[in-house]
Amino acid sequence: MYPKQRLALVQGTPVPAYRILNMPDNEITVQFLLDNHIPTSNMFAAKLYGLELKRRGATDASELVRLGFDALHFVHGKFCDSAIAAFGAESIISSFLLKPMDSVSFAGTASMTRLGLTTNQLLAVCAGAAIEAAAVLSQLSLEGVTMKTLLDTGLRTKQIAELGISWQEVVTHTNATQSDMQKLGYRMI
Repeated sequence: MYPKQRLALVQGTPVPAYRILNMPDNEITVQFLLDNHIPTSNMFAAKLYGLELKRRGATDASELVRLGFDALHFVHGKFCDSAIAAFGAESIISSFLLKPMDSVSFAGTASMTRLGLTTNQLLAVCAGAAIEAAAVLSQLSLEGVTMKTLLDTGLRTKQIAELGISWQEVVTHTNATQSDMQKLGYRMI
């Protein structure tokens, strides 16, 4: 690790510059980062991404959570690619796609494609969270979304229409039946 990276790593922390500059590289471990409360912004500035963190002791993507990273960090392409190379997409998804806001963070980003995420997966995490589900759908289409997933989000006719999604699109993409459409609040004649 270069001196500038080391200094960036401890900027604004209680770790003195002379200590980090004189430390053997193999002592800058995940445990060191945790023990010294090194913020993720410092790790980013020092370019400590997935592969480098794995080399320093991270065993899987859940270690990134322990270090303070969240779904929004994966918007950064190099960080996302490095984490996928280090831990695999499934480990990242199981560690970082847990809450409705995580779905909003991933929606419409290159990381969604890199991780192989689908709109249906993102909306499934938004069960009972209509506001977040609407934020996801404001960036993506209904393509591949099941009716069960759509119903579980709590989105109904008014919110769906406000997103600019027609009833025809709902039927086409979700294979909705007349009963399904009524559950969403559409009035059938």
